[in-house]
Amino acid sequence: MKFSHTLKTSAPPERIWEIWTDVAHWSKWDSELPLCSLNIYRYLSSQSDITHFTHEVSFQGAFAFVFGLLLGRQFRAILPIVMENVKQIAETGFEMS
Repeated sequence: MKFSHTLKTSAPPERIWEIWTDVAHWSKWDSELPLCSLNIYRYLSSQSDITHFTHEVSFQGAFAFVFGLLLGRQFRAILPIVMENVKQIAETGFEMS
C-alpha cells in the first residue's frame, strides 16, 4: 500500500528540505508518527518561483497489508494537513528552533 500528496508553494525547495530534515522539530508539523515500520519518500521540484513537494508513505514487510488496513486511512486523512503545515512554515519563514 502506497499513497502520496503533493502541494505547490512559493517557498524555495531548500526551505522545504530544511523543514523535512529537522527531525527534532517534526512534531511542529507532523502529528501522526506511529510506532511501526514504514517508508517515507519526499520529492522536490522547482519551476520559476514555484516549488512542488510530495510526501509519499508506504508500508513494507510481512505485515505491510495489516499496517495498511489499520493506519492507511488515518495517514491518507492527515497527510494533506501535515503538508499544509510544512507549507505554512516554509512560506511564513517561521523558525523551527
